[in-house]
Amino acid sequence: MFAPSTAATADPAVVMPELIRTVAWHYDLGAPELLGNSHRPVAVVARTVVSYLAMRRHGLAPSAVAAYLGVSRFSVVRGFRRAQQLGIESNDALRHLLG
Repeated sequence: MFAPSTAATADPAVVMPELIRTVAWHYDLGAPELLGNSHRPVAVVARTVVSYLAMRRHGLAPSAVAAYLGVSRFSVVRGFRRAQQLGIESNDALRHLLG
């Protein structure tokens, strides 16, 4: 189930570029590969993490996240749900991204 953030909504123009840079670096991707419709598994996972962090930690709307990632709103929500199912909050490898 979709669980919106309890945090105040942040400005996507401030949050998204830094979040994309950080997650792209973590997964050893170029930002262009993370942005858009690459179906490489690592790019899909990275977009999942960006979607989750943007929505859960920063309170951004799926449509705002989708606009930055170059994917549909549906893809962002699907990524958010996938992240919840994978339990990324408890993933030690992502601890530094989760803050």
